[in-house]
Amino acid sequence: MVHSVEYRRKLRNSRKKRKRAERSIARFKVKGEAEASTGMQQQKWSQMNWKMLHHALALEALGNVAHGTTHDLVYMLLRKLYQINARKPYSLFMEFVGKDLQSLTVHKLLYDNQSMKLIGGMSVLDWFRVCYDIADALHHIHEKGYLHCDIKTNNVLVSHKKSGYLIDFGKVKPTANPPAKKYAKANNYIAPEVLTGKPPSPASDVYSFGIIIKAIGETIEDSTLLELGKQASSEMPTQKPSTLQLLSALNPYIQAASAPNMIQEKL
Repeated sequence: MVHSVEYRRKLRNSRKKRKRAERSIARFKVKGEAEASTGMQQQKWSQMNWKMLHHALALEALGNVAHGTTHDLVYMLLRKLYQINARKPYSLFMEFVGKDLQSLTVHKLLYDNQSMKLIGGMSVLDWFRVCYDIADALHHIHEKGYLHCDIKTNNVLVSHKKSGYLIDFGKVKPTANPPAKKYAKANNYIAPEVLTGKPPSPASDVYSFGIIIKAIGETIEDSTLLELGKQASSEMPTQKPSTLQLLSALNPYIQAASAPNMIQEKL
């Protein structure tokens, strides 16, 4: 198969970015471990820096730095991690998702009219697409053996093309033997079993996502999303749908939305 010059250029650039990001991650990790081991964690390695390190390592483990082909340079529903600054100020350089230099979260689009005007409005099918994208991203995370543990409306970005992106991987935990945590106050996005001291699980991630789906369904008055959100946010972990079941429930609406576009492209 003969590739175009543009294809080869993009591929070279993606490989360079991957190498830079991998070197930055390595330096960032070594610096953090060294400072912690010398007893300077409290003074020099703040909680925010540790969260950034955790975020970066989680994205690396999820295969988000770059892959080998231009049609799959990154897992498209997670933001690209371009570079890490291993010197002060410690920082991550990531892809911007939004419009006119403003990030647009699901929370803003549901409750802020100005944000909705900025993106040009959201149809019911647009919201189905966002839910499908996040279900797909969450399924990818679980398949890789991780839990997100912080899914909420402020951690879902919507692009100018009406695609959904899951963000903030600072609380990611491995699926195998994740630690439990005590919460000083209740949060409606956290699954009830987690609030009572049980460790997080794929079902608790689904619960948090269900709260988002239900909020969207209530706001746009869509009974399908509202019912799906109620199922996903059930208080019984065994009664929640899996991420695959969520994808199957949302898929018919995505197919219906894409059919007119496919016809138009053929014409």
